[in-house]
Parts: sequence; C-alpha cells; structure tokens
Amino acid sequence: VMALVGPQGCGKSHLAAIWAERSGARFASMRELDDTQVPSVLATGALVIEEFSEGAFDEAALFHLLNLAQQDGASMLLTARTPPAGWNIGLADLASRLRAIPVVTLTSPDEALLRAVIVKLFADRQLAVDESLVAYLVARTERSLPALRSAVDRLDREAMRQKRPVNRALAAELYRDTLR
Repeated sequence: VMALVGPQGCGKSHLAAIWAERSGARFASMRELDDTQVPSVLATGALVIEEFSEGAFDEAALFHLLNLAQQDGASMLLTARTPPAGWNIGLADLASRLRAIPVVTLTSPDEALLRAVIVKLFADRQLAVDESLVAYLVARTERSLPALRSAVDRLDREAMRQKRPVNRALAAELYRDTLR
C-alpha cells in the first residue's frame, strides 16, 4: 500500500493510471465502498483509490480492505491531497495502519516541467510554438496542469475563431490583464 499525495493537477491521476495499466489494477471509490464489497474490489490483486480524503469513507470498510490487502499480498495505491497519517480517524487500528502507509509527495510542477507541458499540449494539437509564447504563458498561467490545458485550449480555439496563428501576440491580447 502506498499513498501518492499532492495538490490538484500535480499528476497523481496520471501516475495512478500508468501504475493501474501495468499492474492490472481496478479503480474504486472509497465513498461508495462498504464492508460487503471489500473482497471483490481486490479480486485483481491490485487496486487504485483516487482522491481519497478524510471523512469521505467507511472507516470499517477501509480497515478491512487494508487487512485483506496485507493478508492476500495485494497492492493498493491511494491518491490524496493530504497525507492519510494526519487525518482524524475514529478507529485507532485504522489510524495506526494509515500512519504506516508510505507516502510519496508530488509538488506543483516547476518551471521546466510547465514549459515542457505547454510545448507538448500544443504538439498534441499539431501546433509548433516558439519560446516567446511558452515563456509568456508560464509567466501568466496558474502553476497547474489543468490551468495549462485550459490556456492552450483557449488559445487554440481563439486562433481558429480569428483565423490567426497561435503566437505571443494572440496570447498577449487574450491575457493582457492577467497576472498570476
């Protein structure tokens, strides 16, 4: 069992999807899980629980799920915004198990990653962009992957609407008053 922790848009879901594909893991929601579903949810031997959060699950079901995973040698990956060890848990045994889960913390993307993501997002649309546009967007866009996707989409749609190239001049018009 491992927890992947970080802010929204830092890549938790992307990494969880890669791990699920390689391990044959199923996806489950703790909000919908109860004791009766615990054995079947681990049927593949690997499980991803995304956006795991304090208070949004049946504590007894999670306790039994963690015990069954350990007993059967199953693998689980939890994604959350905060580490489970710090959550207010009523069941003492569950709180102890959550404190024992290894946590990998992802941070917000750094500037180099933001630049690479912008180039990739444009390339996915078969658009080559120059460094001046990339620098302009990095300086004026929230430091998250969803914000970058939104900015690239907005620029692409506006360029098509105006029948103009995607460039810094168009971005400057769209983001003239935008500061981080």
